Amino acid sequence: LGIAMPFELWSWADTAGAPREIMDEWRHRDIRADIQAQCDFPVYLQNDATSACGAELVFGQSGGARDFVYFYIGAFAGGGI
Repeated sequence: LGIAMPFELWSWADTAGAPREIMDEWRHRDIRADIQAQCDFPVYLQNDATSACGAELVFGQSGGARDFVYFYIGAFAGGGI
C-alpha cells in the first residue's frame, strides 16, 4: 500500500488555517506504522510531491527526456527535479 501525503504537516498550521494544537499532533504520529498494524502487506509512505514526481518519471509521457522539472500543485505546492 502506498501513502502519499505532505510531510511535516505541523509546519503548515497557519497556511492551512487549522488549529495549531491539532496540527501539532501530527509531529508524533506515525501514520505508516498505524496503517501497517492493520495490514498483512507492506505499507510505504512518501511525500506527496515526491510521489507524484516519481510516478510521472515511471508512468508518465516524458517522451524519453533524460531530465525534467516537475511542479506539483495540490493543497500545498511542491516539486521535484
